[in-house]
Amino acid sequence: YGDHRDLHSFPTRRSSDLVGFDQRPEVLWTSDADPSRRLRVGVIAFPSISNFTDFDALHAEPSVALKHLLDPTSMALADVIILPGSKETVDDLRWLRASGFEPALMEFAHNGGLIVGICGGFQMLGQQILDPHGMESAGTEQALGLLPVRTIMAHDKITVPARGMLGIGALFGQPIDPCEVGGYEIHLGTTEYLDGAAAFAFIARQNEGMQTLPDGCVSIDGRICGTYLHGLFDGDAFRHAFLRAAHAALQMDVPASLVAWSEMRRQQLDMLADAFAGALDLEAVFAMLDLPRCADQAARRLS
Repeated sequence: YGDHRDLHSFPTRRSSDLVGFDQRPEVLWTSDADPSRRLRVGVIAFPSISNFTDFDALHAEPSVALKHLLDPTSMALADVIILPGSKETVDDLRWLRASGFEPALMEFAHNGGLIVGICGGFQMLGQQILDPHGMESAGTEQALGLLPVRTIMAHDKITVPARGMLGIGALFGQPIDPCEVGGYEIHLGTTEYLDGAAAFAFIARQNEGMQTLPDGCVSIDGRICGTYLHGLFDGDAFRHAFLRAAHAALQMDVPASLVAWSEMRRQQLDMLADAFAGALDLEAVFAMLDLPRCADQAARRLS
């Protein structure tokens, strides 16, 4: 990682949460003020970080220098801070405070920094997290207070794909064309909007008809936003709009090139499927399952 430490050296981090954490080298941040430099995106590395693949597409963008932040000193030089999803939202919020991130985030926000919260990270950006049923930690936890929302933990977990449109025609205070968003929700709790709250997006959940629901929240100045949508950055249209808006808000040059991540990922999955197909006797597998017709169809597809 950029600060030359590995995750095992962090004293409060649980080893079970390290499995699958992105171990690719990260671009070192420098104090370069060139407007054509890379956008410095920092993802706070919660001890119970979840859905860490949410940021693979950003990592692949040549205009982005993404690194995981282990302590508040690693926030220095950041342009965008992301609070990712969490498997233990209240515990990670407490870790955030104990690690000294809270005052650093408050200063970053006060100075006009760009902040994004995903799922649990979005809940942390609100006013309060209430847990009347003790799903994570019974009682009320004061959140960071950067967005006018509060979250109430519930018994049932929401797990559903969703798609929709951005709620306002802007990102980070920069005007953009109408933009589709999509991804999936996987979280405990519902979030209530308080006075002055504006939704980040309006979405429809799969298999729930045409009902449109508000998702996430945007601060009054537009520089802080949150959403429940994991996989948000996988969509090329939104990610490209996000990068253009962030560069514009920071008075940086428009990105010179943008990645077609959707096609790149499709090609990677096709290669993986081909590798499995070449290594397996699919006819034998289907025969074991007593599905001879499927075996015939699979053989025809591979011929």
